Amino acid sequence: MKKLLNILLVVQIISAAITFFAGLSASVLLAILQLAINVLIIALTLAVIFNIDDIENLKYELTRLREEFKKQKEPDNIKENTPPTTHYNDTAKGTWKCIKCGTVNKSGTTHCTNCAAEYSSYVNPTTSPFAKKKVSRWIK
Repeated sequence: MKKLLNILLVVQIISAAITFFAGLSASVLLAILQLAINVLIIALTLAVIFNIDDIENLKYELTRLREEFKKQKEPDNIKENTPPTTHYNDTAKGTWKCIKCGTVNKSGTTHCTNCAAEYSSYVNPTTSPFAKKKVSRWIK
């Protein structure tokens, strides 16, 4: 890929020189405009050439990380619907919805009343699921 981009760069430089000198016969302003456009195109090609190695390294790193991720096995003792446990005794400052069973619990509680899942301010934000959403007076 990099060899093809280098060949393209050489062709672009030759093309820029030819169009510049051909444009000089018609108009100096036109020749300078064509040269400026060709310099921008060459700059973009150089940017791709300089970054192609990093892109290929990222591709190989992504493939390696995917294979490593597939090799790791999830521990057997973690159940699928179990919320993350916390080691602090947070109490809800508002009503909260359990992420395990979906039960809406009262403020000030530390555990779900239905499934006894532990409340965490990080996992269960205290927003009232029963609160009415404010609607603009312009919407009918």
